[in-house]
Amino acid sequence: MKLIIVESPSKAKTIQKYLGPEYKVVASGGHVCDLPKRSLGIDVKNNFKPEYTFTDNKKKELLNQFKDLSKQASEIYIATDPDREGEAIGWHIASYLDILDQKNRISFDEISKRSVTKAIESPKNINMNLVNAQQARRVIDRLVGYKVSPILSKKIKSRLSGGRVQSAVLKMIVEREHEIEKFKPEEYWQIFAFLYDNSKNTLKCAYHGSPTKKIKVTNKDEADKIENECKNSKWNIVNIKKSQTLQKPFAPFSTSTMQQDASIKLGMSSSTVMRVAQQLYEGFDIEGLGHIALVTYIRTDSVRISADFQMETRKFISEKYGNDYVPTKANIYKNKSSAQDAHEAIRPIFLDVTPESIKDKVTNQQYRLYKLIYERYLASQMAAARFNVLNIDILAESEISKHLFKLSDKEIIFNGHLAVYSDNQEKNEENFESKNDLSKLKVGDEFLLKKTNKEQKFTQPPARYTEASLIKAMEENKIGRPSTYATVISVLLNRKYMEKEKRTLKPTQLGELVNKFMEEHFADIVDINFTAKVEDQLDTIEQGLVWQDVLHDFYPKFINDVNLANNTNKIHIEDEVSDVTCDKCGALMVIKEGRYGKFLACPNYPKCKNIKSIDEIVGVCPDCGGDIVKKRTRAGKIFYGCNNYPDCEFASWNKPAPILCPKCNSLMTISNTKNGEVYICTKGTCKHRIIPNNNKQ
Repeated sequence: MKLIIVESPSKAKTIQKYLGPEYKVVASGGHVCDLPKRSLGIDVKNNFKPEYTFTDNKKKELLNQFKDLSKQASEIYIATDPDREGEAIGWHIASYLDILDQKNRISFDEISKRSVTKAIESPKNINMNLVNAQQARRVIDRLVGYKVSPILSKKIKSRLSGGRVQSAVLKMIVEREHEIEKFKPEEYWQIFAFLYDNSKNTLKCAYHGSPTKKIKVTNKDEADKIENECKNSKWNIVNIKKSQTLQKPFAPFSTSTMQQDASIKLGMSSSTVMRVAQQLYEGFDIEGLGHIALVTYIRTDSVRISADFQMETRKFISEKYGNDYVPTKANIYKNKSSAQDAHEAIRPIFLDVTPESIKDKVTNQQYRLYKLIYERYLASQMAAARFNVLNIDILAESEISKHLFKLSDKEIIFNGHLAVYSDNQEKNEENFESKNDLSKLKVGDEFLLKKTNKEQKFTQPPARYTEASLIKAMEENKIGRPSTYATVISVLLNRKYMEKEKRTLKPTQLGELVNKFMEEHFADIVDINFTAKVEDQLDTIEQGLVWQDVLHDFYPKFINDVNLANNTNKIHIEDEVSDVTCDKCGALMVIKEGRYGKFLACPNYPKCKNIKSIDEIVGVCPDCGGDIVKKRTRAGKIFYGCNNYPDCEFASWNKPAPILCPKCNSLMTISNTKNGEVYICTKGTCKHRIIPNNNKQ
């Protein structure tokens, strides 16, 4: 019997299927050893020696089972995940089984029979540089977390936490909010002209400026002046530029770009994306295919593709789409300078397992994310799309003025990779596509003015981060690693340092206070450059740097900051006063926040212990006309019910829409989709749908 130890039970089941009864594949279920939960677990005076313990008693029992199996095995392979974390888990297991100095470490980017078999043929030793990089990260984060978190809890509010990565990300969120608050909008105007020729075809063109330079119109008087001058002008084409342009496909997904795209296109949170992607990587039962994994390793910063799979893909594209869709040379994408490039990009394992072939056999989330990964990868290996581009300059000329207007048109002549995957995020405000055939226009053609239209605009402040844009910013600033992005965002939301407002991330009052305290007392920790420097040092440890040297550089100043922060005064957080009077003592009640959200409490506590729920009115009850308010179950789940309960028992899991159904006058509820909110009638025989006007389509 040959023993293989992996991390995930799902992965174990997939590999067992590929290898058969000659092998015994077991799973550790993640970490088996870690720093202790209730103490620092680091001997600072002994060169920062970590004090590892079993994560729980069940893991000790599991390791003993592995030891018994190892005695029966002719060969033992450690096949934990192919990253720092996986290497450290393998190190703990190999140490316990006393096989540390043997060549027993195998890894693979994809869970396929080909990949697993190839890995078994060339086992290696545990990579101690990877293990040490993980130990350094774990020790630094433990020191920060265990030294800073108690101070935040003591000086601001109980049950708070601070961390090397989360504090830097919180600073980004807070600083963006301050930029928005300080932003002063600037006025500008857009002017459009609608022209027609003898055939009565209408063209819409946009004001550009004078014939020699672009001009920004900043007030109504200027806009009126230009508009009036144009009314008495002759209009004719003074320049036509025809060209062809190529649109190359996007690179296949890395962890970061997968999270960003899934957030934008599928409306998934980063934590949901990583959970579903892990399922696609580890494998699960699919009717007709058995237990199978669908994608390569999903924690990667690389966009590299193996040469063998690239050749296989080119053949697949040729057979399915034709030779025109296969580029002359295989598309090679350049990794960012900070990329470790330890693994391939995220891609499907089997091209013949198309998303449509498994759509009715997997969950909707699994299908949608697999489809996104599959199509992004396939498109990345296809030929560029080609466009004809037409740029037309039209001059409005009178005795007193000359104004230049522009019109652009873009026509696709070969769709290339767009046959599979497209991204419509980019827009150009100056390009106004016309439904008319512009190819017949020529220099000198004259037009008459049908009408002008001017629009007042104001510059917009920087947008709040969404999960997608925050992940992009974290990657650009080298804050954390792809595997940590989703966890960091979840921590900041769960700690209530920030909140979601629609799909944007906004700091809370608590988040502002924590960030201010951290900037005053732990400036290094919240410094984005410091966090990026640590990530660089971890990379250097992988190349052989002694990991304790990083700690010796970091610790002296840090512990001095800790001692100084401990001697500061406690921060008093003022409660927000409501307009609700306490019916027991007459005081105005204050708003507090508990486990399940905000509630009203008497400020005279403990003399008066009166509390009330905050009724957030969201609509009118269709049964009795009372107020529909936001409520929570005993388990904390949100629902919407009538405030006249128990006399009225109306309740709904979905938030009521602000209007009744225009077809049957029944209640409509709000459903959130990737394109925004949709109102859906609750009457079973109607199901009428409305897209609100404020949705961005």
